[in-house]
Amino acid sequence: MVQNYGTLSVCTVTSGEFQNYIPIFIYTLRKAAPRAIARCLHRGELNEDVRGALRFLQSKGVRYDAPIENYKTDFPHNKSTTNCLRFLIEPSYLRETFMYITDVDFIFLPHEPPLDQYYIERFWEWGQCYWARRGFKRIVGSNEKAKRIAGGGVLVTADWFQATERLRGGYLEQVKDGTLGTVREDDEKMLWYLCAGSELKLPTKRGNRRKRKYKEIHIGDFKFDHRVAKKKKMKKKIPKGNYYKWHRLEEDPVWLELVEMCCKSEMVKDSITSLRTYMNDRKLLTLEN
Repeated sequence: MVQNYGTLSVCTVTSGEFQNYIPIFIYTLRKAAPRAIARCLHRGELNEDVRGALRFLQSKGVRYDAPIENYKTDFPHNKSTTNCLRFLIEPSYLRETFMYITDVDFIFLPHEPPLDQYYIERFWEWGQCYWARRGFKRIVGSNEKAKRIAGGGVLVTADWFQATERLRGGYLEQVKDGTLGTVREDDEKMLWYLCAGSELKLPTKRGNRRKRKYKEIHIGDFKFDHRVAKKKKMKKKIPKGNYYKWHRLEEDPVWLELVEMCCKSEMVKDSITSLRTYMNDRKLLTLEN
């Protein structure tokens, strides 16, 4: 492969209430990596609140590709169907040199180098047609080894789509008939076997690590009280630099108005409220110390 620092899209697939994170996804990515393209595929029609938030971004001069609606509406809505579909999308959606596939409920933050350049560099270091990280080593509550690729961030190329073409159709049928996608993390296990069955190199636990700041802020973590309660673990997930960048984001008037609009969704409101509570409590502890 010829080394190429071309364009990158950040792609996600959503369904149901998760569409309400799309404006946050688009806006924070645009601020964090202006050259990257947000590509959102929604399994249905966007609700009026999301449309209003997107019109608001347009009014503020934020440029973006309009989300694609009514994607795979004939597929079931099992626990991880939508997550599986992220890795089974058609190659035609790769209109840039690279595609970074991730969850929709992330807040992207500005880094140096920006995330598009950073992940493309990791890609070339690994020397494969994709870049990914190993998932958890063990299955929760078991000593059984987990064969999983972390689904929260996978960089793919046209060569990856070509390499996995033989198997992707079969997995897509399994997702459609409901034999795959019924269990949480089915997508990560599927991705492992998709790459393994395509005779691609698999990431190891020690390989393909990333700098902590590029974990970004996963809003989804704040939907679960037990995750927020683990202060030490959460501090690792949100390192000091990202903590300060979050508070700078909270000074952005466009961000504040956008979040208020997105918080018409109770799911977004609850998770953002939990995130803000955690960040403000952490700020108080920092000041006291």
